[in-house]
Amino acid sequence: MSSGGGPGGFRTYRDEKWTVPEMAEYLYGVGNFKKLQQIKTEVDPNEMFNTDPQAPLGLDDRVHRLNWCFYSKDLSSCDRSRRTL
Repeated sequence: MSSGGGPGGFRTYRDEKWTVPEMAEYLYGVGNFKKLQQIKTEVDPNEMFNTDPQAPLGLDDRVHRLNWCFYSKDLSSCDRSRRTL
């Protein structure tokens, strides 16, 4: 995994030098990104929902559940969340 941020600073997954697989490894651990992406694609094939976990409040509840599902490391809960969207 590549390093990011400033010398001695915190690493950031938004480092422009990181590849998508490197960001996924940092955020989700090894092996989870493909399953999360599959769930995201099934739930939101047109990519209409904002998947930023820091999105402003007041958005449709489905968006918040999708955000939680996409950024959660507990994929079993994510599967349950997907069925209720």
